[in-house]
Amino acid sequence: MYIKKKFYAMIAGMLALFAMGCASTTAPSKWLSLPQETQRLAYGGWISINYQNDRTPTEVHGELIAIHSDSIFLLVSNNLIGIPTAKIAKAKLTAFDANTAPLVLWSVLGTLSTLSHGVGLIISAPVWIISSTAATSAQSYAPQLSFPKKSWTEFRPFARFPNGLPPGLERRTLRPK
Repeated sequence: MYIKKKFYAMIAGMLALFAMGCASTTAPSKWLSLPQETQRLAYGGWISINYQNDRTPTEVHGELIAIHSDSIFLLVSNNLIGIPTAKIAKAKLTAFDANTAPLVLWSVLGTLSTLSHGVGLIISAPVWIISSTAATSAQSYAPQLSFPKKSWTEFRPFARFPNGLPPGLERRTLRPK
């Protein structure tokens, strides 16, 4: 009975570690595509930008449309807005859905499988918890880029128009996903 209580406490601890260790995004639910879909869809990643707007700190979220040498363009609802890069304090781009659900499932099942290890679960359960938490956390951060840690050049491949806004583009014709 004592081992069962310890095991349930370890499972609860594992779930808490999963919740704390995973990356978050401001993207609307179901907006981000899986990595394989992202390669064939013509949309940019989801970006959150904190910048100075007339001495007022402002935060804006939307699809990354293009990056020019002096500005970042993003689609917020149906509006294309440009933000001078000099005014941006920080930004976080989420390129695609990290899809951590299969890792979480394997982590829980692997940890539950340690029940068959008898007293050995004292070693095997923590190993499963630690390694699966680390793997899930790493996967959740894989699709994210942060400015100023990364340069704007590294963000470009995840824009709808990686080479900048095309000449003659009718900006009002851009539609969100």
